Amino acid sequence: MHLTWVETAKGSAYHAAMVVLRPVRGGVSPHTHDFAEIMLVLEGNGLHRINGRRESLAAGDLVFVQPTDHHSIEGTMRFVNVAFPVDLWDRFTALAGGQAASTHLRGQRHRTATNAFRQALEAYCHGPTRLDLCRFFIDVVHCTAPVPAPYAGYPDWLADACERMHLGEHLRQGLPEFIRLCGRSGAHLSRTLQRLSGLTPTQYVNQLRLRQASVLLTTTDQAVVDVALECGFENLSHFYHGFTTLFGEPPHQYRMRSAHQILPPET
Repeated sequence: MHLTWVETAKGSAYHAAMVVLRPVRGGVSPHTHDFAEIMLVLEGNGLHRINGRRESLAAGDLVFVQPTDHHSIEGTMRFVNVAFPVDLWDRFTALAGGQAASTHLRGQRHRTATNAFRQALEAYCHGPTRLDLCRFFIDVVHCTAPVPAPYAGYPDWLADACERMHLGEHLRQGLPEFIRLCGRSGAHLSRTLQRLSGLTPTQYVNQLRLRQASVLLTTTDQAVVDVALECGFENLSHFYHGFTTLFGEPPHQYRMRSAHQILPPET
């Protein structure tokens, strides 16, 4: 069987579907198509036959299918499939410089991908646009990109917790939240993090908070005290001392210098 874009989703920016497989239904029959597609397994297990190979599928697996691939799917699972004209993907990757490859996603990347697929499915139900497709592409490339250098070599549980600690909702809660996200004892976290980064968990959290404060100081007009509170610092003097130690100047001067790099000082 050969599927074409005109038959599948003529006039649409992309096609999205939630697929529920059961053994009694026989799965997705062998086929080819003239478009590309990306699928994310949400639940269950299955088997992907592609170009003569057999690949196991499980929750968290993201599969990229090229237009020239011959494949079929069977098993007991639920997945979201997003299909799109390959020329749109080629133009996006030429501009963004990213690619997507079949991989298994864990932790924060899995959660980000799941949300991206669900948003694409919801947008498709209400009239998909190319902007919706671009958002989907960006999230997928981000989720499949190489692990950022700071977390390369980290165990999955620690890399996931470090990525999640960048979010304000976790960062404001500080060290107890970091330990909770790791799912390990404070002592085990401390030993592992110090071995890999040279920082104690407290030092790591404080650095994240201070770097987040530097972003807010240069991108918002919030008062310094409000920036400190938003980043989890309840003691303003500790915030000033830590910020000056890390960046070499107090928050007010940092904000002024950053602004002057773009605009000349007022006369």
